[in-house]
Amino acid sequence: MSAKRQKSKTVPKKGAEREDRRAVRTQRMVKQALMELMHSMRYEDITVQHILDRADIGRSTFYAHYPDKDDVARQLLEEMMESITHGVKPETAEKSAAFPIAEMFRHLQGQLSARGIWQSNRGREYLFSVGQAYWNRRIEKELTARLGKRGASRVPIPVAARIVTGAATSLIDWWIKQKMPYSPEEMQEMFNRLIMPGIRSL
Repeated sequence: MSAKRQKSKTVPKKGAEREDRRAVRTQRMVKQALMELMHSMRYEDITVQHILDRADIGRSTFYAHYPDKDDVARQLLEEMMESITHGVKPETAEKSAAFPIAEMFRHLQGQLSARGIWQSNRGREYLFSVGQAYWNRRIEKELTARLGKRGASRVPIPVAARIVTGAATSLIDWWIKQKMPYSPEEMQEMFNRLIMPGIRSL
């Protein structure tokens, strides 16, 4: 194959890489814009135009990556939760069956003073729906790794994951509404005492 033909084959690859970098940069700008807006406005009051103005991008660019602001929020929140739990040490994960909800409690504790999403009923509901879906996937994956694909015959893995996820989400909701009466560490300990016996029985 000639050098000329080899060069022509590499051009699309470099162009694709540039497009990928541009897409990543645009998505990062959009998510950063929404995050800043959620700290100063109620979630339901934020429009796509607010995001465009803050990110300084055009409408067509936004819709090339996202169908709506909820999809931006979903990706932003999932990345946040992944980042929160990414650094959990193996011995901690082992002790709590990799359900490190204290990390989430600590993060929320630092964010509750922000006005936006927490002062918005729709914002809170959406946050919890995204969080519940994320944790359900993570917990189901963790249980499958520990118990095998079938798990206990009487409690299938998807059912066990949903129970654990529902308990964690409900607990966080109660904790926020009660103005954080216990520390994140105390909440983790109580969660472990209630949930782990059932998990171990599997």
